[in-house]
Amino acid sequence: MSADADALGQVVEFDGVLDLELSEVQAQLFELKEKMQSLQDTVERTVVRSPQAGALTQLLRGPDITVISVESGIVEVTGSTPEVIGETAAAMAEDELWQDKILEPPVVAGVPLGRRRADVEHVLQQQGAVVVQKDDEATTYLGCPLGDGAAVTCVVMFQDERAASVTEVHPTPPEDDEALAAWKVFAARLATEIGRDPVTSCPPTGPERATGDCTAIWASERLVIVVGAHRNAGGKHRGGISVYTAWSYPPLAPEGGAAPGE
Repeated sequence: MSADADALGQVVEFDGVLDLELSEVQAQLFELKEKMQSLQDTVERTVVRSPQAGALTQLLRGPDITVISVESGIVEVTGSTPEVIGETAAAMAEDELWQDKILEPPVVAGVPLGRRRADVEHVLQQQGAVVVQKDDEATTYLGCPLGDGAAVTCVVMFQDERAASVTEVHPTPPEDDEALAAWKVFAARLATEIGRDPVTSCPPTGPERATGDCTAIWASERLVIVVGAHRNAGGKHRGGISVYTAWSYPPLAPEGGAAPGE
């Protein structure tokens, strides 16, 4: 056999081996793709039902993990697996120190909830907050420096000499219809930021001093947020409406959460 024939045979043999190897690689890639897709489907969304869902949320959140509260006791986790979620929940149940960390009071509008009054007022003084009024239960500021810059006032309420809630009163149109529209805008904006709808209630004729405020409420073990519309006291005439956002720390806040400013 000539050298050319031998070379041709080797090329044909090499092509056959290459075709076989490419087929095997393609099959392996297809199998790997299916496994990755299966894993991706698992990682994409896991619904968790637990009485401690709010506390579990604080532990699961991370740079690549998103946790959204669907409703009370139910959260949707993206970016983790059921195995990791289960291990975290088991560790949380066994470790009391984790519970303490989860329930650590949050900081809202620059105000560290749960801290002693003297410490909180010192922090706000360092931030440049201007005191408008102070009594046994609350300190009112001309806005919280790290909060909403447009807020008319920022009220920090205290329970047992610790910060229990923060309320920012927003600029509100004088007419009732426009004020209620502003309340709905604030509530919708916060719903987008939080990722879930609030529990909403409002008297049929709007907020009244006798029947209560219009409120949109988000609640967890660690923080209760209320966007409200409050009817202020009037003289001879009916008072106007104030729109406010209040954050309260459940272990300290009185029943009903933070009180709106007048």
